[in-house]
Amino acid sequence: MATTTTSPSQSLILLDALKAKRVEATRYVVKGADHGDLAFLGDLEAGEKWATRKVMGTITGFLDGKIRG
Repeated sequence: MATTTTSPSQSLILLDALKAKRVEATRYVVKGADHGDLAFLGDLEAGEKWATRKVMGTITGFLDGKIRG
């Protein structure tokens, strides 16, 4: 069984690690988004808040900018 909650402190740890490597980053907490998109485990509602264009655009934009430079 998958967990549906992750402490927001985990994202703070990631943010601190990125900043320690001089990676400019911003931390966002998406209210009501639980652990993320668990649709692959059969929970079709779990990913609804993550699957918005705003949230996914923010995530993919960050990764694209850091990977491609």
